[in-house]
Amino acid sequence: MMSGNSTYLEEPKGNKYKLALISGILFCLAISGVFIAELGDVIDNFDKLSSKSIFVEVWPLTFSVPFIVAIFGLLTTAFYLRLVGKMTDKKVSVGFKSFFLLAVGLILSRILFEFISSSYLESQGYSYCYDYSEHRAGTPDIWVIMPQYCVKSSNIVSGEVLAWISEQERLANRPTIPEVEGKVREKLAAYSKRFSQY
Repeated sequence: MMSGNSTYLEEPKGNKYKLALISGILFCLAISGVFIAELGDVIDNFDKLSSKSIFVEVWPLTFSVPFIVAIFGLLTTAFYLRLVGKMTDKKVSVGFKSFFLLAVGLILSRILFEFISSSYLESQGYSYCYDYSEHRAGTPDIWVIMPQYCVKSSNIVSGEVLAWISEQERLANRPTIPEVEGKVREKLAAYSKRFSQY
C-alpha cells in the first residue's frame, strides 16, 4: 500500500459503477472524434475561399480543438484510473491544474481565432452574415462574399437556403443576389404555409 498523496483512492464496488466509468470513457472518445472530424470543414473552406464561393462557414472552435480534445483526454484518463483503481490524491490535484490550464487555453484560442479569421475574411472581401448564422454554441458563423447575399429575416430558413446555394455552386451555377432573395422568399412562404396548418 502506498502512503500520503500516493495512496490509491477507494472506489465504489460493483459492476454498475464500472459500467458508468466505461460509458464515460466511450462518451469522451466519441465527443473527441466529433470535434476532430469537424476540422474537415476547415479544408473545405480553403477550397471555397480559393473559388470565391458565395459563403463560407467559419467554425469558431477551430483553434480550440486541441484543447477540447486534451480536456476530454484528461477526463478519459481520470475515468480509466478510477476504473482500474489507480487514482490518487496527487493525480486528482494534477488533473485539476491541467484542466484549468487547458480551459484557459481554450478560451484564449477561441478569441485569437475570431480575431485572425475575421481580419483575414474581411481582407478577402467577405462580410459577416448575422441572419444566416445560427448563434448557438459551436455552430459555424456564416460570411458572404457580398453583403447583399445576406438576406434580412432569413434566419429560420437559412439552412435550406445555404444548402441550395451550395448545390447550385456544385453544379457550376452561381446564383445571383435576386435569385437568392427569391429563394429566401420561396422558403419563407413554404415555412409559413407549413406551420399555418397546425
